[in-house]
Amino acid sequence: MNKFLKALLYTALIFFVIFAAIQPYNWFCNLSKKCSAVKVSKFLSEKEGNRQITIFMEAIDLRDDIDFEVLDPKMIMTVSGRDNKVFYRVTNLSNKTVNFRPEFRIEPSDYAKLVDREECLCFREYKIEKGEELILPASFKIKGKINKEPADKNLTIRLIYTAKK
Repeated sequence: MNKFLKALLYTALIFFVIFAAIQPYNWFCNLSKKCSAVKVSKFLSEKEGNRQITIFMEAIDLRDDIDFEVLDPKMIMTVSGRDNKVFYRVTNLSNKTVNFRPEFRIEPSDYAKLVDREECLCFREYKIEKGEELILPASFKIKGKINKEPADKNLTIRLIYTAKK
């Protein structure tokens, strides 16, 4: 067997193992309607900064079959290194099961590299039965590198989830 074919088989095997490890977790999340991120860094403490950062959470709902919103608070004051958690609610308004996957972005986009967001492995897509309501957690922290930003720079960040059609 030549080296190229061997490397191709090893690569395929690696992708299969990753898929096989994640899929059962996704099935568990979908059945239990509970999800938690798997991150080793969550257990490592980080020194909190002292520079105040204003974070606005936003949910943009572009669909007619669901209601998608941020639960209070919609704005928090935080510092780098602090664990933050926000909750979103999605409600199925239709008479059928719908699939929902919020898309995430950060504004201004220059700060995207400074936001460490804990996303659950099964946060790819939710199946919501008619009339069902889900409360979705979103956990994040601002990396310490934000303290190296110029002190006169406005430190206001918007975390935006969009529910597209």
